Amino acid sequence: MAVSVPSYRSNLQVPDVANAYFTNRYPGYRLVSYQCNEQTKSLSVLVLEPLLDGVVCPRCGAYCNRWKDKDRKLLINDWDIAAGGCIKVVVPSRRLRCRCGCTKTEDRPQWVLPGHLVIKQLGAFVQKLLRHRISIEDVSRITGLDWALIKDLDKAALQLAHGGQKDLSRIRRLAIDEISIHKGHKYATVVMDLDERAIIHVVEGKRQVDLQPFFDRLQELGIDKQIESVSVDMNAAYPKLIKENLPHAKIAYDRFHVMQQLNKQVLAAAKVFSIKKALMTYRNLPAKQRKLPQHKRARAVAVQCVKNAEWLVITDQDLLSPDRQERLRLLRENNQLFADLYAVTAKLKTVWRACSEQSALSVLNECIELCEAIADEHGFDDVRKFGRMLRRRAEGITAACVVKFGTNILEGANNTTKVIKRVAYGFRDFEYFALKLLGAFLGIHYKQ
Repeated sequence: MAVSVPSYRSNLQVPDVANAYFTNRYPGYRLVSYQCNEQTKSLSVLVLEPLLDGVVCPRCGAYCNRWKDKDRKLLINDWDIAAGGCIKVVVPSRRLRCRCGCTKTEDRPQWVLPGHLVIKQLGAFVQKLLRHRISIEDVSRITGLDWALIKDLDKAALQLAHGGQKDLSRIRRLAIDEISIHKGHKYATVVMDLDERAIIHVVEGKRQVDLQPFFDRLQELGIDKQIESVSVDMNAAYPKLIKENLPHAKIAYDRFHVMQQLNKQVLAAAKVFSIKKALMTYRNLPAKQRKLPQHKRARAVAVQCVKNAEWLVITDQDLLSPDRQERLRLLRENNQLFADLYAVTAKLKTVWRACSEQSALSVLNECIELCEAIADEHGFDDVRKFGRMLRRRAEGITAACVVKFGTNILEGANNTTKVIKRVAYGFRDFEYFALKLLGAFLGIHYKQ
């Protein structure tokens, strides 16, 4: 199939086009010669010379075209799509011999990045590549630049765009959560504006003293009273800090974290409890009865049915496959403890769907009473502890049905954070990492 190619006409001749290209890319200089790579036959070196034969003396301000030294050269890095990679640009670096006695070296070309032997367009190209979450190592292979220089260019761009103070005048609902930044229990705390879906604050650590400066700034700006709600996880430090600094804000506990506590504290322990109880029942049988097939089969069924039981109980039933729904049915038939815990789990999920705090509190109290009854009937004290935790956190759990925002949005941002860390193989510079997060979650109304 033939592809039609549009024709372009221009009054410029080929030499004029080349001159226009070099004038725009390297203003103030013209091409003298070039070299090609013998193996790839691609452009590798451009030799340029200034258009003017002199410069303005930095000492006296007079125009000077006398030179003490004209042989020194600067080797500047550039990247050209036609060459398919990195090229070198050679320009003279002349020393003056002015009548006033000045012998300084002339200034570098304006198109060179200050402090580096890199043209500004290449620096902008590097910053553009890093916005697409390409690793610094890969950008170094593409452009031929040093890893440290690329990191400095990226950090400088992020500081310019996001290094200043965030506008907090419109925030109403916040989410606070910690993320792991290094192995060995090293964390950072992230604050997100839930209405805007933007990260507004990142601080190293997860202690109260680490997050207190953020609340101090809210009070200084006089916007602490406009915060309506703060969604947090079950970390005990956050509610205390919020009540002290934001007394008008409601604390909302996300359903995910409450269910996570149920899974870890109750369901996982119930699985171990059920297996031990089944084995103990089998061992208490007389020796002759233990050899009977029906008792061996009963022991095997009791152990097998609780395999992955916590996930069967805590997952919404409409999300389970037909095979897993059948396994859940067998679990509830063969294990009365998990059958009772399933009722608690199903009722607890409805708290976040309640129409008011009063109805949510009523459902939550029913869950707490069920936990007490299950603990008494089965001798399983872990569910009693969970019920006491629900009673302590009742205010934040019931407020979640009114707030309608949890930390799930921020938890989703944590997945992107993990991708950023994996691409970079970790970060040693926390300031750089914080800028990366601020630049990755700019908000739904952010304009570049």
